[in-house]
Parts: sequence; structure tokens; C-alpha cells
Amino acid sequence: MQRLTGFAISFFSLALVVYVLASASQFFIPIVVALVIAYMLTTIGEGIARWMPRWLAFIVAVGLILLGGWVMMLIVGRNVAALVEAIPAYQERMRELMTQGFGLFGQKPPRLLDSLDQVDLIPIARGIVLMITEIAGFAGMITIYVIFLLIEYQFFDEKLAALVKNDTNRASAQAMLSKINRQVQSYVWIKTWLSLLTASLSYGVLKFVGVDFAEFWALLIFLLNFIPTF
Repeated sequence: MQRLTGFAISFFSLALVVYVLASASQFFIPIVVALVIAYMLTTIGEGIARWMPRWLAFIVAVGLILLGGWVMMLIVGRNVAALVEAIPAYQERMRELMTQGFGLFGQKPPRLLDSLDQVDLIPIARGIVLMITEIAGFAGMITIYVIFLLIEYQFFDEKLAALVKNDTNRASAQAMLSKINRQVQSYVWIKTWLSLLTASLSYGVLKFVGVDFAEFWALLIFLLNFIPTF
């Protein structure tokens, strides 16, 4: 009975957390995006500060982030609307290819293939477009959050010193945070270059083969490469 009660409490707690996160998505999305942008700015800025003054490195980092965001929005804007319209034709073509494939082996298409007509990918694609539009609409709020985070980053050491009075404990905390930061920055740099390489090669292959919306698929490959795999 206690195990059942514990399971019920855990289930309803998880459901409550999911509900709160879903309801407050308009609040969390700008914060998460701002955190990512702020960290990318500091990572890029510190990385290129070896070859130029720190203030100039920060300006270059801001320029690179703005350029990257502009290119991404340009690619999405040019391709997504056309992709949504082309989805029904792609579904029909996929059905034909699968039917031909089974026919080569003298097999009838499985019943699962009949359910392909019932799958409507258009609402999913439109949902992705809506999410991207929402993020773009949060641009002003995200900018404010990024500025706030960057200001806080500049005074982080002073705040840590005020929070941890003991010199030994403060040095230990700073060493641990510096180690974590270096490891994360190394991961971000390596992942970024590998993602760029993979996306560039994929774009070249897709363009050579003649696949539609090659820029969009290459961008998607670039972004998906940042998702950890285990």
C-alpha cells in the first residue's frame, strides 16, 4: 500500500511539474535561449581574446552570434513555408516508394503502410514554425536577459567572494567552477566545429543529389548534432 501511495505521489508530482513547465513555457523559453546565447557569447569571446583585446573580442562575438541568428532565420523563413506545402506530396511519394520496395521482393505492403495516410505531418511542421516564430517574437525580452546575464557574469567573482568568506573554500569553489567551465567550453567548441563540418558535408551531398530544401536540412543537422547521444 505504501509503495502504491508513493508511486501515486511521484506520478502526480511529475504530472504537476510537466503541467507547470508547459503552462509557463512563454516564461522559460526566453530564459533558456538567453542562457544559451550568453554562454555562447562568453565562450566565443574568451576563445578569440587570445588574438585581440578583450573588448574587441566581445564585439566580434556579438557580431558572430547576430550573423548566425540572421542566417538561421533567413534559412528557416525561405524553406519552412514551402516545406509545409510540400509535405502531402512527400507522404504520397514515400508511400509509392515503400510499395515498390516491397513489390521487388514479392511481398504485399504491410497494413502499417495504410496508416501512413492517417498521419498528418502538417500540424507538426506548423507547430515547429510557430515555436520558431515565438522565439523570434521574444527577441526583445531575450536581449534584456542576455544583457543582464552578461553584467552578472562580470561581477561573478565579487559575488562569490561575498558569499564564501573563507579563502580556502572560495579558492576551492573557484577552481571547481573554472574546471567545469573549461570542460563545457571545450565541449561547445568541439561540438560546434564538428556540427559545422557535418552540416557542410551534408549540404554538399544533398545539393549534389538534388534534394529539396538542402539548406534547411543542413541547418537541422547542425542543430541536432548538439543533442547528446549515449
